[in-house]
Amino acid sequence: NGATFSGSGVYFDSATFSGGTVSFNGATFSGSGVYFDSATFSGGTVSFNGATFSGGTVSFNGATFSDGEVSFKSAAFSRRSEVSFNGATFSGSSKVYFNDPTAGGILLSDFHGATFSRSNVYFVSADFSGGTVSFNGATFSDSNVYFVSADFSGGTVSFNGSEVYLENESATFSGSKVSFNGATFSGSAVSFKSATFSDSTVSLDGATFSGSAVSFKSATFSDSTVSLESATFSSGEVSFKSATFSTAGALSFRHATFSGGTVDLSRSWFVPPTNLPVPAPPGLLLPQTGAASSGGSSQGQDSESP
Repeated sequence: NGATFSGSGVYFDSATFSGGTVSFNGATFSGSGVYFDSATFSGGTVSFNGATFSGGTVSFNGATFSDGEVSFKSAAFSRRSEVSFNGATFSGSSKVYFNDPTAGGILLSDFHGATFSRSNVYFVSADFSGGTVSFNGATFSDSNVYFVSADFSGGTVSFNGSEVYLENESATFSGSKVSFNGATFSGSAVSFKSATFSDSTVSLDGATFSGSAVSFKSATFSDSTVSLESATFSSGEVSFKSATFSTAGALSFRHATFSGGTVDLSRSWFVPPTNLPVPAPPGLLLPQTGAASSGGSSQGQDSESP
């Protein structure tokens, strides 16, 4: 705890941790790295709580977590820092925490190709100013990802390009939840392009959209919901172009406020969504068929064919 690492690395590659704890709490990493590549955690804990990363790297590439925990609570990241879980496997109630990170946000937190089974990832009150979090190629089964009260200012969160149960390029969520409740999106981007949701929930309740782009283009929702209740739209775009909804009530805007921006459903196919504002505000682009069940308004649709 409280150690300083400068220009050197700490290696735990292929190590096995069974019920133990490795603590880097309060440590400082300047141009150095900590590597747990291909390590195995069985009920073990790795903690970087309160650590400071300035140009450092933490790598769990190919690591296996079985009922394990990795925590970066209140850690401080510069824009040159990287945390990587490429190809890692999380199962048996494993958890990853990035709660309340401070300073310049996270440059890159990479879960490319990771597998989550009955596990949770938390980015509560996280700062993604100019940073990137990537879940490209990840698999989620009965797992949750939380971005509660997170701040997205010029940052990017991506779930694109997975090859999971279906042999195509689409992230798959089965019995899972992705939460952006209370998050603020300002000049940022979040993408669920071509994702497949089965018995899952994407929640953006109470989120604020100001100059950001959130895309569900070509996503498929089967017995799943997207909730934007009490969300505030002042600028930017939330796009569901070419998305498919198979369940009534799958999309909810209850108590949402529109003062600008765009929510584009113009080329979606869906069982009619519920709780749409009546009349539809100019920024809410509805499809030419399947009008809203809350009043059947098609006001605000664009001129493109579905």
